[in-house]
Amino acid sequence: MQDIREFELNHGIKGRSTTIHGYANELEVAAGTTGLVGGDGSLSFFGMKETLCRGTTVVKVDDEALEFSVEIGGDSEVQSMIKALKFIVETLEEGIAGKG
Repeated sequence: MQDIREFELNHGIKGRSTTIHGYANELEVAAGTTGLVGGDGSLSFFGMKETLCRGTTVVKVDDEALEFSVEIGGDSEVQSMIKALKFIVETLEEGIAGKG
């Protein structure tokens, strides 16, 4: 069972974090949102940190366009990343629906 921790940040952002355990890696994942408030007033975020093994590389492509890419090396790492992304999407969807 996944240990999910809830927290609250400045500006009314409510979030959740968890640790994704792969068979050869581990990711700490967090996401949160204020929910929809109309127009450009909402705030949302997500982030992750590899805490075991180092199979992921983030490549900043363009500062001006705010573009980045993520390169994932390893079977366990890509499986963990998929779980992490699903956690992020679920957290944000529940947050904008007012369930978070």
